[in-house]
Amino acid sequence: MDPRRLLAALPLLLACDACDAGRAPPTAPPPPPAPAAEAPAATPAPGAAPAPAAGPPQPPVPPQAEPAAALVREVLALQPGDADLPLPADGEAAVDPSSSFRVVLSAPSKDARLALLDASDAAVPAVATTEVGQGTVLALAPSAPLVPGARYRLRLDGAVGRELHAGERPFLPASWELRAAGQPPPTARPPHRAKLRHR
Repeated sequence: MDPRRLLAALPLLLACDACDAGRAPPTAPPPPPAPAAEAPAATPAPGAAPAPAAGPPQPPVPPQAEPAAALVREVLALQPGDADLPLPADGEAAVDPSSSFRVVLSAPSKDARLALLDASDAAVPAVATTEVGQGTVLALAPSAPLVPGARYRLRLDGAVGRELHAGERPFLPASWELRAAGQPPPTARPPHRAKLRHR
């Protein structure tokens, strides 16, 4: 190449290099975004109760049965001559053999039942009635006078199950010990048999 042409072209070559130097270098494509980190599980504060684990719903817990004393307002033996006798919660009460009985509850109860039992725990024949209103009145009249000197038990319980109910609240059975006043009837003696004489 002619040296004179090379020298003439030198300024153009330098100008092109300056243009190339002013250009921004090609940029690389941006890196893909980093995957989002999972948030750490929240730790309960010290002393805080742990959160209950999710599970199937639990059935409601039935209420505990209370003593019937919390429901009983009064217990009476209705004796001849309007001599009403309150029956004690403890101990034994002596009642007239012709007595009938009444128990008053402070709340309505549709399954309360009153029964009279003898010493062998057998039910004594009687007529029983129940009145349910703001409270409950149970009455029991034995079909025959009680045996003088005999022991009995007046029992309040449920007509369907062992417990009675006032609304949804269950109550345990209650009982009162009784003794019919008077002397027990004489025990019948077996008939006397004559001895046979052998001849």
